[in-house]
Amino acid sequence: FSYSVPTIAMTNVQGAGGTAAFPERKWAAVFGNGYNSTYGFATLFVNFIEDANDGSWDAGDFVKIRTGFGPAPVGEPNPGLPNGLGEPRLIDLDGNGTVDYAYAGDMRGNLFRFDMTSPNPANWTSTRIFRATYSDGTPQPITTQPIVTRNTQADGVVVLIGTGSYFTTTDGTDESIQSIYGIWDRVRANPFTAEANPPTAAGDRSLLVEQEIINLFDETEGALRSLTANEVRYAIGSVTPPEPAVRGWYIDLDPPRPTVTVQGGINPDQAGDPPPGPQFPGERAVRNLDLRGGFLFVNTVIPRDNLSCDVSPGGFGLAINPLTGGAGGLNAANAFDINNDGRFDSGDLVGGNIIAGLRFDEAVPTDSTFIGTRRFTQLSDRTLDIRDTNTGFGPRTGRLSWRELE
Repeated sequence: FSYSVPTIAMTNVQGAGGTAAFPERKWAAVFGNGYNSTYGFATLFVNFIEDANDGSWDAGDFVKIRTGFGPAPVGEPNPGLPNGLGEPRLIDLDGNGTVDYAYAGDMRGNLFRFDMTSPNPANWTSTRIFRATYSDGTPQPITTQPIVTRNTQADGVVVLIGTGSYFTTTDGTDESIQSIYGIWDRVRANPFTAEANPPTAAGDRSLLVEQEIINLFDETEGALRSLTANEVRYAIGSVTPPEPAVRGWYIDLDPPRPTVTVQGGINPDQAGDPPPGPQFPGERAVRNLDLRGGFLFVNTVIPRDNLSCDVSPGGFGLAINPLTGGAGGLNAANAFDINNDGRFDSGDLVGGNIIAGLRFDEAVPTDSTFIGTRRFTQLSDRTLDIRDTNTGFGPRTGRLSWRELE
């Protein structure tokens, strides 16, 4: 079953037309193989569109880039469950219009880089650059499309992912802890180079800086979330003076319920589990990720058993610094207009905290989209959540002018 939306992109493979100086390149539909296949291995498909004009897919009309990671073994969750690749993110690192690398995750928590820089598809390869696991070693599935942004502190890119699954029969009651990650991948252009064995490949969390979610309850605004803002200085241990190697960040979706309100009273919110454990065990980042105005926007889902009659929160809308995973964006502190005064300033702090998360009460969020600075989220109760966000600065996007053709 393919949940992956194909991405149409121009590859580095030479097509039939063009000239020697300006050869035509082949266009392709690129997607993950999906889930529950009889083969059961995570695989990236690259289908050359023009080669299907004869009405059939023959040898050479498409390429499969195999990862080598198949069904979960004994000792992992769901042993024997067929593995599959989710929706890939394609990037053009050198800016010439062709796809150079693709990034995608699988059901076993593996995050792959697919090298498509060569004009010969036989040279295309896959490399595992990270494995998402909780602190107890439990693998965390990656089913959403990653987002890739340049690392402005160093070379390469930061690959942003959320973990969790929300389509199997056990997902409604699964309480395994999921996470959000930013992984530094040192890829370069002119000439193309990439780490063949990244130190994060096996999922070493000691190379990542942890940011922690703090659940808050304000007596006026209700349930909110803040984040720590621990410093993330990307380093590989060779700077002077020497620093510990830092290859990214992570956030575990396991904050406990606060016992008191921001104002110091007893917290009236009884949703979820009591402290000291996670308030919403099983919360997962399975909706689309948005990079907008210096913020990474993430919708999380809190699973609910279909047989339960309890009304409970459906998830959270989070706004995160994409390079650090901490509170505030790249260029601004507050993503949300908490007090609805039309400004983004100190009046939007709650108890001195930057608010990084708003709760969707009683309904589960779907994917969100932006129109201007407003973020629209369809909820499971058929209502629409509309939030103005602090994303109205920086380069303008979209159509900036028009011309009438006669």
